[in-house]
Amino acid sequence: MDYRNRFITDQAGWSEDYLSEERAAKLDGRGFSVRQPFETGRGLLNEVFFLEPEAICAAVRVPVLIVHGTKDTFVPVELSRRYGPLFGAGAELYELEGAQHGFAVHDDPTYAHPQSQAWQREVIAKVSDFLAAQGPVLAPTGEAAVGRHLRSGFKERRWHG
Repeated sequence: MDYRNRFITDQAGWSEDYLSEERAAKLDGRGFSVRQPFETGRGLLNEVFFLEPEAICAAVRVPVLIVHGTKDTFVPVELSRRYGPLFGAGAELYELEGAQHGFAVHDDPTYAHPQSQAWQREVIAKVSDFLAAQGPVLAPTGEAAVGRHLRSGFKERRWHG
């Protein structure tokens, strides 16, 4: 997800990576500046300003499956289309026509709608097939490997708030 665009660039209260006095006061007083749909606090803001998705994607050296609903209103499918080609070992994008975030029909949080259930079965089958086709995958393991890959995606930037 492009958090920077969603929570900074497209939001009021930010100007050239600086938080307005009003938003800064909310952040200090409540621990978050806005709720959309979850609280935008310091942890998320640190991720926004320090994490570089392009570098993280490029560091991934195993095949990736991205499953995305075309009607997702929380994370636009365009982000998967944009970042999919950046994965170091390639990525397969599997789009579910009409599915919302979580592969469900709009306003079906319990997945009771027959279409939501059909999408869930389709996703499970797709993921199962993808994993079976990969066979054993050799990758770095342990905390050191994870830390190395994450650190490679961070830039030295500061946010002000």
